[in-house]
Amino acid sequence: MIIQDIDKGRPFDWGKTSEDYAKYRDIYPQEFYEYILQLGLCKDGQRMVMKRE
Repeated sequence: MIIQDIDKGRPFDWGKTSEDYAKYRDIYPQEFYEYILQLGLCKDGQRMVMKRE
């Protein structure tokens, strides 16, 4: 992933850090995750597309 506003545009692989982030930054209550799922988000097979203007 390359985002010009992050780390001066150098590429980074979120997959390499996401496990550690999830382990140490789990700051949201269980109700938050339940609400996200109720909205129909974060389900298997979904993709996120980032649109930059």
